[in-house]
Amino acid sequence: MPKTKPVATLIIKETGKRIKPEEYLPMVFKQVRSKDKAYKDMETVLPAQLLDDILFSKITANFKELYKQHGEPFKVAYDAYKHGKGAKNRKDMAKHIKTEISKEKQKDLNKRIDQLLNSNKIANLNPQPDNPYMMYHEGEWIDNSPSALAERIRDERDKAVKEAKDKEAKKAFRDIAEFTLRLQKENQKLMKPLNQIKKSTEPLRKAIEPAIKVKSLLTGKPMTVDHKYPFINPFGFNFGKGLGLLGNINKNTPPTILGSSIHTTKIPRVKPEGSKRRAITGTGITSYMERHGLTNPVDIAKTFLTKKGKDYEISGFSNIRFICEQMNVSAEEAFLYICEGMRDSKARWRHHRMDKEFWRGSQSVVNLVIYFNEQVAISKKNKNRLTFTVKMLHGSSYCKELFAEYGVELPDYTQFSKWFKKMRHHVDVLKLDKPKKTN
Repeated sequence: MPKTKPVATLIIKETGKRIKPEEYLPMVFKQVRSKDKAYKDMETVLPAQLLDDILFSKITANFKELYKQHGEPFKVAYDAYKHGKGAKNRKDMAKHIKTEISKEKQKDLNKRIDQLLNSNKIANLNPQPDNPYMMYHEGEWIDNSPSALAERIRDERDKAVKEAKDKEAKKAFRDIAEFTLRLQKENQKLMKPLNQIKKSTEPLRKAIEPAIKVKSLLTGKPMTVDHKYPFINPFGFNFGKGLGLLGNINKNTPPTILGSSIHTTKIPRVKPEGSKRRAITGTGITSYMERHGLTNPVDIAKTFLTKKGKDYEISGFSNIRFICEQMNVSAEEAFLYICEGMRDSKARWRHHRMDKEFWRGSQSVVNLVIYFNEQVAISKKNKNRLTFTVKMLHGSSYCKELFAEYGVELPDYTQFSKWFKKMRHHVDVLKLDKPKKTN
């Protein structure tokens, strides 16, 4: 018997329109809901998906009769809906019902646990009665929601990372201490001959120092003995006390070896050629411009902000002076841009206003860590109280008042938890929350 090809499309007799098999029954269901008054009224209460499933169940109950009446095209449309949209609708509904029943069962179980605790006069009620993930275990309510589990996993991970870092730090300190001890022993060996010379010449130095009244042939000044070294220095009249080797130094200018002054170097102004201008040599700007194909030092402002443009190293504040002049930035403009940059984002302002003040010795962040540790200790002593968490600290008035005092906006919980864990790590490592020992 020859095999028949599967029906790819169905043809509606009334219109002659071709449609896919899986589209046929949904179209029929839609017509029934629009024309039949009973289904039309039910559509205002029940979703269309549920009404379609009701109609499909009736078709299933009368499948044999409908098959005899309409033949193979009916069976093709029936199977297409049954294994396609209909199957998906039934699975989604079953999953939804199962989830709702599970949540209701858990809520009911939590309510019964609360009633049991009340009857036994145990003041440890469910803190989140509407949370179906709350479970009562060994006298404590535990939140097993995905977010709570993720937070506990993060805490365990951070704890493991901290322990690993502490272990590596201790090993590094031990290696440095051993190296320093070896270096100290070698240094003592090298200094031994010099100390012997100094010791042997000490009586001579004490004997001739009061008697030296001669003047230097080069300077005409009284000769002195440099107490730093056991040798007579004919050029060292008060050397190291603000005077030069061969003459006085003006206090307002840097010294030279002959006691003259160094005047501030005037930065040459290079004239541009059209839109192009070369940089002055000696600051590293020329090689930087060549590496990145720049024709004017002002373009550094764009290039340096890119990932590849960070290869220029600032050697100090004196270097900044040369760069600003090359980029047409005055001192007032540089100060303005610094202020604007510090306020460019909330995180950057917090970094300069709070974090760097912490490294200058501010106690406020340390007090925040101490407050958190105290609250955790208090909550652990009281079994009827939930353990104090970073989230509770984030919402506390103490934390809000601290950020307001610094003029810094309190970030959301995610950013705050990352920041607090970092600062708490610094406080713990430096032991700033421990009382200082006094001798």
